[in-house]
Parts: sequence; C-alpha cells; structure tokens
Amino acid sequence: MIDSIINKLFRNTVYVEFSDEWISVKHVETGNTIEDKPLLAVKQNKKGKKIVHAVGAEVDLLQNDTTISVHNGFSHPRVCISDFEIAQATLMHFVRKALNKKILIRPIMVMHPKRDLQGGLSQIEDRAIKELAEAAGARKCYVWVGRRLKDVEIISLKFLTQNDYVISQ
Repeated sequence: MIDSIINKLFRNTVYVEFSDEWISVKHVETGNTIEDKPLLAVKQNKKGKKIVHAVGAEVDLLQNDTTISVHNGFSHPRVCISDFEIAQATLMHFVRKALNKKILIRPIMVMHPKRDLQGGLSQIEDRAIKELAEAAGARKCYVWVGRRLKDVEIISLKFLTQNDYVISQ
C-alpha cells in the first residue's frame, strides 16, 4: 500500500526508443527528452582504467583524437544489443541527463527497440533489454514492440491491454 502511494507521488517513467543510429530517452512526467547518437568514446586514464570521455554527438568532435576508442553498444546486424557494457553506460548517461540527475527514485522504463524485427525479438534479446534497463537504474522494465506510444499510455501503462506486442514486464 505504501509502495503504491509513493509510486503515485514520486513516479518517474522513462520511455526509451533506441536503434543503432539513435537513442531517445524521455522523462514522461516532465517531457524532458534527450535524443542523440548512441556513441560512447572511451579513454584510458593513467592507471589504465577505461573511462567515458564523451557520449553522443560529442564523440564526432573527437575524430582526430587517437587516444580514444569509439563504441556503439547497439550496432549489430542481427540483434538489438551488441556490447552490453557499452550499451549500459550509454543508456545510463542519457537516463541521468533526461532525469536531471536529481531524482532519487528509480524509474519505470519502457524500452522500445526501433529496428526491423523480422520474426520479433527472441527471448534472449528480450531478457538482455530488460537487464540493460535494470542495470541502468530501472526498478521495473517493460519491453515494447509496436507503434510509438503516447505519454498518457506510458504513464498509465494502458498499452499493456492493447493488441500490440508487449514482450515482458
């Protein structure tokens, strides 16, 4: 009961549409949306540890820097996620940016892969997407395949009762 009261008062819902070419992360309650390329520039510090140097379009500005390596965790010809750790770091960056880093309550995420899914998502892809959202901070995740959702549907979770394809909750 207390959980449902807290959820209603402090709800954070994030709608993530992603492909290998772009990612859109929207904090539905505020409308704050971040759209960018899902690129991650990684650099090694003096101790040899890999650190995120730039994300999204900022990576394009570093093309001549030979000390960085550029990665796209969503670029693969057959599956939605090619590198889990890179995709996680990328998603975490955009979610924090959309939520303005100030929000303490973990969000509900609706993950919407936007690529040609011949035959739909496999159970493995579904699980990987769900675990990606949870690793990026989601307290609950829905994987959605279908048309673009409206804010009202996302906040109320009304898309769950329609005839489109919800893979998992």
